[in-house]
Amino acid sequence: MSDSSHIVAAVAELATAVGTLVVSATPNGISRVDFKHRMNPFVEKGMARLFEDADAGLRDEAQKWADMAVEQIDEYFMLERDMFDVPLDGPHGDGFREHAQRLLAQIPYGSTITYTELAEMAGSPDAVRAAGTACATNPLPLLLPCHRVVRTDGRMGAYLGGEAAKKHLLRMEAEGLVTPCNGS
Repeated sequence: MSDSSHIVAAVAELATAVGTLVVSATPNGISRVDFKHRMNPFVEKGMARLFEDADAGLRDEAQKWADMAVEQIDEYFMLERDMFDVPLDGPHGDGFREHAQRLLAQIPYGSTITYTELAEMAGSPDAVRAAGTACATNPLPLLLPCHRVVRTDGRMGAYLGGEAAKKHLLRMEAEGLVTPCNGS
């Protein structure tokens, strides 16, 4: 018998200033946050199918977490929240990447660290590229704020939602700017 507690049982969308976000939840918490404009259409269809196949009890529990995450993300963009407390269902695993991803939650709102500093926090100071990979594969952007990790030379570095989104998020946090959503 398979464990159904990690099945995506709820999906919610939220239009934000950096585009539409797709929040996926299991009965245990939030499992993914995706930028819709960068989602693979096959993944999106697969998530919808999992949602349809989940039983009603799992869907209700997962929907509670999805709704909570959408509310908290909306509050974040309205500058009413600087940290998230919705339960997360991931990242899973005990390797460097997952450990570094979990450490992202420790970066304070309005602050940045470098990929080198993230590697050091994760206990592997020479694993700078692996720290970059951890950010690039983060399943929970915003909730685990990989946008707060920048290059040592001060440049932005890549971001799941694109460079413009990363610049917007960092500026919003640093300068306290509320901007209208663009819904893309």
